[in-house]
Amino acid sequence: MRTKKIIEQGVHGVKYVKYIIESCIKKPPNFDDWCQVIEYRRDPLTGKWSRINPYRMLREKIYVDENFLQELFTKSERNCPFCIENIQSKTPKFKYLEIDRYFKNSIFLFPNMYPFALIHSVLIPDVKNHYKMYYEVTKDDLIESINLCLKLFKDVYSRFKDAKFISINMNFLFPSGASIPHIHFQIIQDIKPTWFTQLLIQKSKRYFKKFNSNFWNDLIESELMFGSRIVFRDDLITWFTSYSPIANGELIGVLNIDKS
Repeated sequence: MRTKKIIEQGVHGVKYVKYIIESCIKKPPNFDDWCQVIEYRRDPLTGKWSRINPYRMLREKIYVDENFLQELFTKSERNCPFCIENIQSKTPKFKYLEIDRYFKNSIFLFPNMYPFALIHSVLIPDVKNHYKMYYEVTKDDLIESINLCLKLFKDVYSRFKDAKFISINMNFLFPSGASIPHIHFQIIQDIKPTWFTQLLIQKSKRYFKKFNSNFWNDLIESELMFGSRIVFRDDLITWFTSYSPIANGELIGVLNIDKS
């Protein structure tokens, strides 16, 4: 077996390291030799390794058809607590804040019934439409939803100064862990970061101490230097595909911080 090591040097301490191997099988129906290239890639900040094989996109897949989804949403709509006719009576209210629930137009934000954090909330981007796919959430929906979250974050922080770790996560259907089909977000504001956020903070501090430079600025410059993973960039944010992804289709968005 041959192993090839490739190192690409980015800006300052940003270094892209990968090992390339070849795995061969005899493929049916004729059982001819079939070799595939596998890459082991190391994350430039955390050191986490991931494995990439583009041929895995060819795997046989079972898709959930439209009829199944239609039946799922139809059966769950009548008693859905996230729909407009039920949301006032079936969702909890905040205890520690002056506002017991947050809402604007069709967007509704309230505490999670079974919290994982000091302030664990649920945001419904559209209480009027029970059957709404994740790709039907518009840019305006997202902007208004984030603005409502920002209002919540400020109110919570004024009450709990240690609650400075936040996350916004969209849940849709069972693979994401959602127990209710109606599309929603999980919003967390807590005194303790998740293990992954804590890892990023620790590694970012260590990087700054070693190279006297902000890792995320260096990462953007490195990605722009190579260019192959850039998806979108404007004055506010740079989006690019992950060099060492945790999951399929992973994108990273980093705010463009003014170095001055």
